[in-house]
Amino acid sequence: MLKFHSWYYRVMKNEFRNELKKLINHKRHYDTVSIEELENIMSFIQPKDIDVETVLVGSTLVIITDHRLAIVLKRLSDRIKRVIEGTVILQLPVKTIAEEMKISEQAVKNYKHDGLQRLKRWLEAYHD
Repeated sequence: MLKFHSWYYRVMKNEFRNELKKLINHKRHYDTVSIEELENIMSFIQPKDIDVETVLVGSTLVIITDHRLAIVLKRLSDRIKRVIEGTVILQLPVKTIAEEMKISEQAVKNYKHDGLQRLKRWLEAYHD
């Protein structure tokens, strides 16, 4: 079950990153994204027959089809969400995240490890 989740997670992360890159590489640079553009992205990613939830991870809106994953992501602290956003979703270097958050690089690594371990533990323990 966890192997499927990690595969599915990678697929969704890659789709999200591809759409984000398309927006960034568009002719004009967006300081903000309109609701219509966000809905277009969501309709591209979201199959019509699947219910999705959105979770704010740091400052990134993540579209999740697994209700359990959405619930456990919401339980993480804001600091851990910011680290996971930077390291996992945006794939920024640890040094960049540490400078932005004004913490050590080791603290970033610790928050990432702790956050991913919590997610794993909570997903394993979660029952519908």
